[in-house]
Amino acid sequence: MCGIQKLLKRGGLMNFLKTILLVTFLFPAAVFSQISWQTASYTMTGQQCQLSSNIITVTVHPFHLDVEEEATITAVYNDTWNSWDGDQNALEITGDFVLTKGSSVRSMLLWEGTKILKAKLKDRSLADSAYEATVDRTRPQFPHDPALIEYLGNSSYRFKIYPVAVNNSRRIRILYSVPFLMFRDGPQFQLLTAFTGGTIQAPSQIPVNFKLGTGNTGNYIFSYGNIKKTIQFNATYQIPTSSFLTPTYDYNYYYGTYSYLTGYSMQPLVISPDTNFSTMAFTAAIGTGKSAGKYTAVFATPPDTVAAALSELPADQPASVEAKIVIGENAYITDFNEKGFLGVYMKSTALWDSTVMWNVYDSKGKIAFQCRKAYKPKSDSLINAMLPLVWGAKYTLAEGNDNLGALYGFVDRRMSLLALEKDSLSTAQALQWAKSGVPPLLPREIMLTASQMPSSPDEDVIFEIGTGVKAAYKNLAASFTVLFRASHLISLRFNQLKTGQIKVALFDMHGRTIETWNNVQITGGSAELQLPRKALGCMVLRVTAGNQVVQKRINIVR
Repeated sequence: MCGIQKLLKRGGLMNFLKTILLVTFLFPAAVFSQISWQTASYTMTGQQCQLSSNIITVTVHPFHLDVEEEATITAVYNDTWNSWDGDQNALEITGDFVLTKGSSVRSMLLWEGTKILKAKLKDRSLADSAYEATVDRTRPQFPHDPALIEYLGNSSYRFKIYPVAVNNSRRIRILYSVPFLMFRDGPQFQLLTAFTGGTIQAPSQIPVNFKLGTGNTGNYIFSYGNIKKTIQFNATYQIPTSSFLTPTYDYNYYYGTYSYLTGYSMQPLVISPDTNFSTMAFTAAIGTGKSAGKYTAVFATPPDTVAAALSELPADQPASVEAKIVIGENAYITDFNEKGFLGVYMKSTALWDSTVMWNVYDSKGKIAFQCRKAYKPKSDSLINAMLPLVWGAKYTLAEGNDNLGALYGFVDRRMSLLALEKDSLSTAQALQWAKSGVPPLLPREIMLTASQMPSSPDEDVIFEIGTGVKAAYKNLAASFTVLFRASHLISLRFNQLKTGQIKVALFDMHGRTIETWNNVQITGGSAELQLPRKALGCMVLRVTAGNQVVQKRINIVR
């Protein structure tokens, strides 16, 4: 008997649901999922579901994963002592799940007997209204077949499937993309699954099939728990369901025990390049339309000479590495961290100069070593066709700036996936997709009029992954100076900015925030700030003025 079942035996279903809500409230950073069923009229809610099967296919591309995840979900009801009014053939499955930050849900299939429904991407309010009208909660005895996926924010999604009969199942398959990210130990994918957690029962193992994506020739390692394996592509691995879930415990006063199960948090499946990974760079250009611009993804690890330079510095004195790339004349990105890793998605009007520079700084903020390497970005058309979508998902979902789902074809705060009976695939198409795969959305399946389409940002947009500082530089960079005064007081001087308000942030050389100042007033081209006492040594000062962001390295001494 699994831990969730034991909890239900002890405290009943309502205690379990209350606990899940409590844990989610107390620990919002943890990743939880929950799948249940309810009656169409809401007379019964939060009833248990069983994950009868869960099949995952992961295609590993150079800078993103395409994940096809299928679930068969059963609405379980075993209480022979109680019953409820209403049609037991018209229940509704609902669930929440969390994906890796910046992931994008792109398509959905729903099975209705032998028919397969393919969702369309629609304006959220219209999709929600259409779903409710199709369910028609006032007449659940005449069920139709809608399914809905909507974005809740903070990488969380909600799905609904209607109808399902008591102790019967519905089958759903979705497609989502997961970005390649830079972490403390280097670049990797972290895959959080949508349906594996959150049910009262689940299979003991989840089959995960790996495929090698277009333009990818590298070797990869996947890990879960304490297990690490080299991926054999076109092979299926049976991964214990428990590897995706970490139980959470708390004190229970009622039962007088110090440790009782409160729920589960989802754990990622980690996919990393092998140790030979050095640098990957991809560029794509769109010349016309609202997506026009130059898209770039760069993931770089420093040459061995950088590690050698770090080893020659005194071990008891903190040092740091700056990784830097340049885009055009006035835009660049710089990231400070311990090892010199760089991971970035960009959209810009200018071209990246195809070089990465590393600077090693000693504890006094002086450059002890410099290294510059040139790389040839890959330009495979099939690879680069995905780069704007991944960039758009990161810009919208990870950075939280704009709703670009309608532009690039994914679920965001504005756009939801909705499948209706009229969206059934043809017999030939159903046979094609029945066993595997999820067809991406076609342009005609993104249901938003041209006048409502979001605009892609015009300015240079630069993302830094990990501990770095985001920057989009213009003329402000050349006119900003820092003057030190007594008692940790500094003066910021601007030649071109005489009055107005700015935001200022101070970081250490590892990218950690030391202090922030909002609504700093500029008078006569200058502003004064009192530095915190803990600010000492080499630091990074970032100033934001409107759409302009500039950072300068300063050395603070007592």
